[in-house]
Amino acid sequence: HRYTRSELSHLLKEAGFEVMKSSYCGLFIFPAVLLVRLLEKVGLGISSDSAHTNTPVISHLFRWSLFFEAWLLRYMNLPFGLGIIIVATPASLR
Repeated sequence: HRYTRSELSHLLKEAGFEVMKSSYCGLFIFPAVLLVRLLEKVGLGISSDSAHTNTPVISHLFRWSLFFEAWLLRYMNLPFGLGIIIVATPASLR
């Protein structure tokens, strides 16, 4: 089962936490991951040797997309992504 952002927020609230921020993350690398997974599903996947190839250009693009996403998260929640990030504090401390 893959949790949604609202499911995880609800579980944290039930456990006595106050959710300060919740968002998806990995928005900008989502299309690349989706493409690889779709290609694997139809039998056109990337070989394990080439999947681990580390090219400076791709690494640089991914790094800057994550920096940009971290900046965006200061101002908004992302609508979808590869993962979920939640900042919560025990409600008793508020």
